[in-house]
Amino acid sequence: MSQNQNKVLVSHNAGTSQYSRAKESLFPEYALVGERDISDLLSFAAEYGKLLHYYNNKNTQDGDWQPFWLKDISIFLANLGHTDYVQYEQRYNAILEDLSLSHTVKEKAIPIRNLILLIQSMQQLLNDWYEQTTRINAIKTQKLEGIELDLYNIIKLNLSKNIV
Repeated sequence: MSQNQNKVLVSHNAGTSQYSRAKESLFPEYALVGERDISDLLSFAAEYGKLLHYYNNKNTQDGDWQPFWLKDISIFLANLGHTDYVQYEQRYNAILEDLSLSHTVKEKAIPIRNLILLIQSMQQLLNDWYEQTTRINAIKTQKLEGIELDLYNIIKLNLSKNIV
């Protein structure tokens, strides 16, 4: 009789088995391979596109695949999300500090030059974003060119016939 009572106690005692004490670090979800999310992979694809040569129908090199990737809204948003805004703020604050420590006009010339360069780099970034949104909009309005036009024609005219 006492053996049956022991079996019941052991089987109903929650939290004492090794399985319930499993370490979180042993589960596959704990550490992802590469620990990258989808936006990291999309940004990587756009950068990798620079390395892949595009060959036109005359079999001559005609640019790379980056413009193809950059016209995708998902890639554009992933790149926006990976912009290091803190870096710009830190550079700005460092320049302001240098400027405040400068007392003569000659000493202030270098921090002012650095501030102008920072503003120019930020303007270039904004211009790049503007150009990307223009390209994305061109796809929406069907004003395709180059790689995009070739791919669109292949998909629309050839592959779509086989899709039921």
